[in-house]
Amino acid sequence: MNKKLLASSLMACVIGLACAQDQVSAGGRPLRMTQIPPQKMGLNATDMMALRNIAIANMFEIKSSQLALSRGGSAWTREFGKEMIHEHTGAQNELRSLASSKGVGLPSGLPAAQRAMLSRLAGLHGSAFDSMYRQAQLKGHVQTEMKLRTAMARGHDADVRGFEVKLLPAVVMHKRMAILKQTMMGPTKMMGNHA
Repeated sequence: MNKKLLASSLMACVIGLACAQDQVSAGGRPLRMTQIPPQKMGLNATDMMALRNIAIANMFEIKSSQLALSRGGSAWTREFGKEMIHEHTGAQNELRSLASSKGVGLPSGLPAAQRAMLSRLAGLHGSAFDSMYRQAQLKGHVQTEMKLRTAMARGHDADVRGFEVKLLPAVVMHKRMAILKQTMMGPTKMMGNHA
């Protein structure tokens, strides 16, 4: 075999092997990872934060509403609590499925602010519980609505956005129910005029 042909074949093999290996940037990350545009790497930061926020909101709604069943003094509080457990458990199950399909882990516990509110609620009974529970429901649903609207505007994953679009009307309805002291079954008579 000709020496020139052998040398050029050998050079082609060396170049091919070098190209096949990951090149590393000065920061130590493979260049092929740094060169992929963000939209091709899955969820953006807004999408991931939205999944986290929804998970936290669902967990808080479920836990606070479980307290409402045993500590609430009014028919509205107990009925609303049942409905929130049902609605947010369904949403959380759907969220887990979506997050799993995207390879995203969800938080398993609540942040300090929500844990503190649960602790305060756990120390109350009757009308005192009803008042604080309703305030927590209003605040939680208002915040969740705002976060969903922001995520829908800034996120880019179609599946996450579809879930947010589906969830938003329920969040708005829950907020309205808390404002008007209604349940999905209609107005519930409160004991006295307490919140």
